[in-house]
Amino acid sequence: MATIAEWDGGSLPTIVGSTPAVVDGAMVFAEGSAANRASWTFGGVPQVTARWYMTLPASWASASWTFAELAGSPLTARTNLAGSGSPGQARLLNSAGTQIANSSGSTVALAGTYRIEVQADRTAGTLRLAVFPLLSDTALYDSGAVSTSTGSTDPTTLRIGRVSAGVTVADLTISRVKAVDS
Repeated sequence: MATIAEWDGGSLPTIVGSTPAVVDGAMVFAEGSAANRASWTFGGVPQVTARWYMTLPASWASASWTFAELAGSPLTARTNLAGSGSPGQARLLNSAGTQIANSSGSTVALAGTYRIEVQADRTAGTLRLAVFPLLSDTALYDSGAVSTSTGSTDPTTLRIGRVSAGVTVADLTISRVKAVDS
């Protein structure tokens, strides 16, 4: 198992959009509707497990928006947070952009801090999304390994932040990012 992407303070990874403020070893992406995210590129690997901590915005967006994706060519997996219509719902989408799993509403709370884990296994053809409360190993939501389309190439990029554009999202904080090739 090798680390393929990591950030825990220091020099920022590649940033798309406005440079986030760095406060206490965390990237704070200011409110906005344009894409604004951190990005890590690595050699294509068939299995990726990524985890990070995220403090959610203080208000629900009006619509679902993407907060992370693993991308090859094309997309491998995407994770969304539902908007005000289903507040607190985490969603997992496959390479075709089809929602394949979701938590119940109110799984996560405004301004709460959570550990997010995403796994993609192109060999097995599975994706997984799990959301943990801070300082806990008991998931609030775990999709389990869902058999689905994982794209036609191995993931080469991890993007976290306001990945999608067009929906206004309040301040979002990301910290302690790590991805491994297993």
